Amino acid sequence: MSLTDAILRSLLFGLTLAAAVGPIALLIVNYGVSRGFRTAFAAGCGAAVADLLYALLAFIAGAQLVAWLADRQGGFRRISSVVLILLGLWMLWRAWAARGAQAPGAGAALPAADAARPFTTTLLLTLVNPLTVLVFVGFAGQLPLGGSVRAAAVLALAVFAGSLMVQTVFALGGAALARVLGNSRWQRLLNGLSGVAIAAFGFRGMWQ
Repeated sequence: MSLTDAILRSLLFGLTLAAAVGPIALLIVNYGVSRGFRTAFAAGCGAAVADLLYALLAFIAGAQLVAWLADRQGGFRRISSVVLILLGLWMLWRAWAARGAQAPGAGAALPAADAARPFTTTLLLTLVNPLTVLVFVGFAGQLPLGGSVRAAAVLALAVFAGSLMVQTVFALGGAALARVLGNSRWQRLLNGLSGVAIAAFGFRGMWQ
């Protein structure tokens, strides 16, 4: 396989991996609904950067990580599940507490500091999912890495690009919903449903 083919395959892998509708996708959409595209895009960047870091780790270290992560997979899953449950309940409480408040305008500018929290939240939530790196390690075996750090970096960036494309679509979708459903009651309902769904992912993870 040529490097060009490997780059295209890595791009498609990043697209496919990010396209799964899970708690991260719901969180990004929710940021778009409640805070607008800018904040949702920052959250999407956090998820894509986590994919980049795991891709680099898996492509460079490869199978050496499998045994270590397999032994600790249960602990990582429990941590991730607890975080998702707490986050979902917080989102549900926020939607309930916001009743009667006016929804922000679709194009409202947000302070720069607001973007840091969504970025960090999605970055950490993606990083504490051990299945992500296991998937990357499995994918690494299909690539012509040959121990090359340069090739690993190039292909990891291709994964990042694919992931970021999908995260941007989620961010745009949330922002579009905010414009269509400008009524604060609809936005609170979507926020509450997102919180319930994210908490459900957490509860499911606890019992796997």
